[in-house]
Amino acid sequence: MRQIQAKRLWVVIDSCHAEGMATSKGELPADFIATALPKGVVDALKQGEGRASYYKQALAIGEKLGNKANQAACCSSLGLLALDRDRPTEARPWYERELALAQEVGRQSLVADAQGGLARVLEKEERYAEALPLALAALEIRERLREEGLDFSRQLVERLRCKAEME
Repeated sequence: MRQIQAKRLWVVIDSCHAEGMATSKGELPADFIATALPKGVVDALKQGEGRASYYKQALAIGEKLGNKANQAACCSSLGLLALDRDRPTEARPWYERELALAQEVGRQSLVADAQGGLARVLEKEERYAEALPLALAALEIRERLREEGLDFSRQLVERLRCKAEME
């Protein structure tokens, strides 16, 4: 975390069941404040650029370390954030980059993420017939891997099928 270059760094640790098992390995900064998450902060983060900044910093660290799987995961998160903010043109290059990296390292789950993300970008652009093959490819991978995102992928495929038929 010390490698993340930020004016302020906010670390959220979900430690509800830790029962004091985790301790700091080293001296904490003098201005360190341990506190509970204030109400409404998650909603506020969804509106700002905080998460995007975090993922961009994490991506830079992944690039520095040559960790392509990490880079692909960061690209996936940045693409998802862009889609959540209804910015499909911003999401596209992140998913394209994720797909290239995922294919290079052979991580099928990341390939499926990228294909599903690109399908959602095309859906936002109302290019349903182009989106459907990507969504189907992602679904096929998720079914083979028996991943959690199966229901979402199935819903995306069905939605795209219906919209493609109407084109």
